[in-house]
Amino acid sequence: DGYCTAAGEDTNFVDGVSSTAVRTVGIADLSGTLKDLGGGMQQGVKAAFNAHNVANPNAIQFIHEERDDAYDPARSVTLVKEVTSSQGSSGRFAFAVVGSMGSPTSAAMLPTINERQVPLFGTYSGANHLRQTPPDRMVWNTRASYSLEGEEITRYLLDRPLEAVPPGNIFAFSQSPLTIEPLGRADIAQEVAEWL
Repeated sequence: DGYCTAAGEDTNFVDGVSSTAVRTVGIADLSGTLKDLGGGMQQGVKAAFNAHNVANPNAIQFIHEERDDAYDPARSVTLVKEVTSSQGSSGRFAFAVVGSMGSPTSAAMLPTINERQVPLFGTYSGANHLRQTPPDRMVWNTRASYSLEGEEITRYLLDRPLEAVPPGNIFAFSQSPLTIEPLGRADIAQEVAEWL
């Protein structure tokens, strides 16, 4: 149903927080090409929040709603503006955007997230725009970057016996241009491949 309810829900919310509950929203693909991933992210968030709510009935409860952006960045912007806009004296609808997914959709949401100072937590994306230096204050990411994932896979393959996976047989496919640090393991794989 897209809604994780908390027992005895208080309706007096300010910026998505009341005396008894915190309201979050997940903006993800629930009907498009990546609906299985988007739906899985939302199910995971709801399961975690429900587990907390049941185990801690006297604690602050979590209410999670989901919005379908169909993996369309323009729709993501519309939705993030909707849930973070001022609702008059009650402030914004959601305290945070939690469990979203997608590189192009999260990139589209970032300007609104940063401008309105709304936490963006646990987005499923390895894109660099979620890993600024210094970090964006409102972005809390839990997934490794694409380059770190690629480096770890390359390290695993290079640490095996040479005959198991010859370095010349290691390839990287990337959703976007991939930049690898000069001393990264993938560069070593390239040098070994050229040497062989």
